[in-house]
Amino acid sequence: MQTETTQRKSRTYIVWMLLLLYICFLFKVILFKFGSIEIGPILSKIHQTLIDPGSLVDRLDTANLELFRTLRRQAAHPNLRNVVNIIGNFVIFIPFGFLVSMGIKKVSSGIVVLIGSFGMSLCLESLQLILSMGNFDVDDLLLNTLGGVAGYLAYYLCVAIKEVFHLTISLSAPVKTERACH
Repeated sequence: MQTETTQRKSRTYIVWMLLLLYICFLFKVILFKFGSIEIGPILSKIHQTLIDPGSLVDRLDTANLELFRTLRRQAAHPNLRNVVNIIGNFVIFIPFGFLVSMGIKKVSSGIVVLIGSFGMSLCLESLQLILSMGNFDVDDLLLNTLGGVAGYLAYYLCVAIKEVFHLTISLSAPVKTERACH
């Protein structure tokens, strides 16, 4: 039988492995959408950027660096694609915040989730810019970060519900009384 410490370490290891797999999933979905991952074109795009750094500046011209510009434009023209984009950018980071919170298990993990979600999103948005695999958009940074924070809140809501549930069980459990020896 495993000790409680060994079980806790095993669970923590599993959570961090799930987080690593989830980060791989994020890279796949955000950078490659639902297409195949091909190294050749990626290396070619990196090579092109290194040879012609001006192409990166050109791509910056198409980037959205104004907060809420894309969100306002999509809200002004609601359609399925725009709604999926907005909701998708939020929802895709909820598991990230949840898993980081599970791995850290401290209330201060909220700051880590906030910074981690922003950092991961910034990394992905920057790679989209560098590799020409999408558009850099600060609204995506905002939505991804808020999604990570929502995952953090969801985790602690689950913890609170679990604690209340255990409290209810312990209150309703029969009280053991000791018998006096005669």
